[in-house]
Amino acid sequence: MSAWGPRAASEGGSLHDYANREWGGLVSELYAPRWDAYFARLEEALVRRAVPRQIDWHAFEEEWARRTTRHAQTPVGDPYALAAGIAAALPAAK
Repeated sequence: MSAWGPRAASEGGSLHDYANREWGGLVSELYAPRWDAYFARLEEALVRRAVPRQIDWHAFEEEWARRTTRHAQTPVGDPYALAAGIAAALPAAK
């Protein structure tokens, strides 16, 4: 969960994002959409030549925290094959 308790605890009490976990859907279901929303607001502001509209980050994250999405409890995929594929795509070291 990224929103930890009421708004005052999250925004004023240094509890926002303190777990910083990358499992349980946090990256794909919270961080990626959060970055998308942020950059969409910046792009919109550039087009309008205005200050970016505010985003209520607490509400944004609280909506995610209240979801009941079930995630896999066992690893999926082959990390070695993934790493080997990435290494093969990179230029050779000099």
